[in-house]
Formats: sequence, structure tokens, C-alpha cells
Amino acid sequence: MIIVYCEHCFTAVRVMGEDDEVSSLVGPRSDFWPDGFECVTCESKCHGALETEVEPSLLGRMRLLEITAQELFSCQMGLGLPEERGCDLETVRSLFLTKRVTQVKGSSIRNTTRSVIDSIFFEDGSRLYLGASPQGALVYRIAKPLVGTEQR
Repeated sequence: MIIVYCEHCFTAVRVMGEDDEVSSLVGPRSDFWPDGFECVTCESKCHGALETEVEPSLLGRMRLLEITAQELFSCQMGLGLPEERGCDLETVRSLFLTKRVTQVKGSSIRNTTRSVIDSIFFEDGSRLYLGASPQGALVYRIAKPLVGTEQR
């Protein structure tokens, strides 16, 4: 098994699954290995290691999550953890009506008066991520506030 750990927010991910799948998606045979990972919690750069190479005392100080190789791969592609993918209209509406927006990340479209919004940050540290769909803006991820760490 492999561990992906973040020294910024002290989150560690134990990757579960078949050795071949783990190795090719997020392990030693992947493009992420060992220092190309983003933390599933705070999005900082983090490191992958074989579990046998990680000091048990380091893991003891971290919040440990267990997810599959496919779930970690999805996180690395920006989709977030499975629990962050519940983005129904009532959840989105409640977030906007109860929390103040503190930051909007996006970019201007060159040579136009238009812009693209990538994510919206709220006062409690929640982060809402947007994509495009034929029907309009698509909310595909709502990341929960980081507990006990500095917000970005």
C-alpha cells in the first residue's frame, strides 16, 4: 500500500486496492509519483511513499483517510473526495444564503468583456468549484472548511 501525506495540513491518505491498479493510477508507475500530488484536503503539494517507508510516528500525528486508487486519481484530477461531490441545488443555495463570499477565483477571457469563474470561497473556508455544462454553470465539488489550518 502507499501513503500520500501532506505536511501542511497533516492529512495522510492510505490508498487501498489491487497493487497493479494502485501502482499505475497513483503509485510508482504514475505521473504523480512521488512528488506530483496535491493534498486532497488543502490542495498543497504533498508526497507519496510506500507505507513501509513512512515513520509510524509521522502517521500518528496525521488525520488518516482511506480511499481507493480511483478515488485518489479523481482527487488529483480536481474532482475532490467522494463526500465533496454532493452538489444538489439545495446545498448550493444554502451555502450562498448562509455564508459570505470572501474570494472568487477565475480569469478574464482575452479580447472580450467576459470572464470564467473557477471557484468561490466562503467565510467558513468552504470552497465551491464550477465547470461548464450545456445547461450552464455546473457545481461539481463543494470542499468543506479546513479544520485547524490556515485558509487559502
